[in-house]
Amino acid sequence: MAITKQKKEAIVARVKKAIQHANTIVFVSFDKITANEANAMRDTFFDSGVEYIVAKKTLIAKAFEGSSFSGEFPTLPGEVALACGKDMLAPAQLIASSAKELKNNRLVIVGGIFEGAFVPKEKMIAIGNIPALKTLHTQFVSMLNSPLQGFVSVLHQVATKKQ
Repeated sequence: MAITKQKKEAIVARVKKAIQHANTIVFVSFDKITANEANAMRDTFFDSGVEYIVAKKTLIAKAFEGSSFSGEFPTLPGEVALACGKDMLAPAQLIASSAKELKNNRLVIVGGIFEGAFVPKEKMIAIGNIPALKTLHTQFVSMLNSPLQGFVSVLHQVATKKQ
């Protein structure tokens, strides 16, 4: 069924609005994702402040016309969606974690926009694999704590031998 001109204009306007308010945008190719899986993803994304928009490639390209992003607009294969958010890492991280859950390459990062420039899929995948801030804090504290634990262990062994 064809989309009316008004509906197309509404979709382009929605994508343009998301583009203007987002710091990071991830272009996602999806295949054979059920409605329940898509709705579950949307709920998770919404809770994290990320918007997930499915639109035709021509409408997405039209929304990006005249944008101020540097670089070249990527080639978008298959069915495409956008994950947009104000957080610099959240869209890519959420797509990466969802892709792992869905398996069989049903959800694939195909590029994106990061720091005002179009970036290739490899860079967006790398951004998506950056651990969450809480995880980084935990790793940092663990690194600081490790030498102290070793020192305490040595002192304990010395004290045990002297008794």
